[in-house]
Amino acid sequence: MCASACGLAWLAGREKFVFPTSQVGFHAVYTDPDSTMRISGGGNALVGAYLQQLGFNEALIIYATDTEPTSMQWLTVADAERFRLNVTLIEDNAPLAQEHEVTAYTLPDIGPLPRPRPPLSTDVAGSSLVGGNDEKQNGGAK
Repeated sequence: MCASACGLAWLAGREKFVFPTSQVGFHAVYTDPDSTMRISGGGNALVGAYLQQLGFNEALIIYATDTEPTSMQWLTVADAERFRLNVTLIEDNAPLAQEHEVTAYTLPDIGPLPRPRPPLSTDVAGSSLVGGNDEKQNGGAK
């Protein structure tokens, strides 16, 4: 089973594989601050932008983000064909081809990650947009 964010990652694969019993599922992005599972318009916009960068059209974007968070849109063979997903079925008893074996890869050392930026200020009066007001940024001098 590959559902939710896993389904979105699966879509990014150059080659997409499934077994006969595989399930790939999608649903709308949501927030859950008070156990209400509210659909996130911003989150779904980001998923749409991601899928568009992968080359998918609006029909697939809607398909992947339109189902309520309490449910799941399970990908069917007909849907995969409709969206031209080029999915390869791997029979349960078939060995993987040599060309699909996983090889080890070591990531290069890129050094320490950059520090996160300070949060944007919500106080508009007397503030720069980043990191608080001018007084704090200039060591108390105005």
